[in-house]
Amino acid sequence: MISEYFTTFPPEARLWIFMGERSFSPEEEKFIDEKLNNFLPEWNAHGKEMKAEFKILYHQFIVLVADESFTVASGCSIDSLTRVFKSLEQDLNLKLTNRMLIPFKADDKIETLTLKAFSQAVKNKEISSETIVFDNSVANLQDFRQKWELPLAQSWAKKFL
Repeated sequence: MISEYFTTFPPEARLWIFMGERSFSPEEEKFIDEKLNNFLPEWNAHGKEMKAEFKILYHQFIVLVADESFTVASGCSIDSLTRVFKSLEQDLNLKLTNRMLIPFKADDKIETLTLKAFSQAVKNKEISSETIVFDNSVANLQDFRQKWELPLAQSWAKKFL
C-alpha cells in the first residue's frame, strides 16, 4: 500500500515519478539504489541540503519526494536531478522520462502503451473501466497517495472510455 511510503513527509511534499519503459531487473534496481543513495545526500538548493527520499515501486517506477518546507527545490537543483536521471537512462540503456506512455496494471504486471494504442485497447474492450491506471503527473505526496493508482473510470484517462 502506497500510504506506508514517505511517512515522515508532509502531504504537500513535492514529488517526481520516473517510469522505466520496462521493468527493472534486480541488478538494475541495485544500481539505481546505489546511484540515488549517493546523489540524495549531496542534493541541495542554493547550498542547502534537500530532505528527500526515493522508492522503487512495482520494479518500474522511481518515486522521489522532497520536503520543500526545509528547502525549496530551485531550478539548479531540479537540473541536477534531471542530470542524474539522464545518466541513469544512459547507464541502463532505458528511458525513464518518456511521458508519452500510459502505464496500467494487467494481470498484476505493469504494462505501458502509447496514447493511441491505449485508446484503441479501451475501444476494443482489451482495457476495462476497472483497469488500474497510473498518473505519473502527480506532483505532491497527497495526490500520489490519492490519485496515482485509480481505476480507469476514476482516473485522468477516463476520457478514453
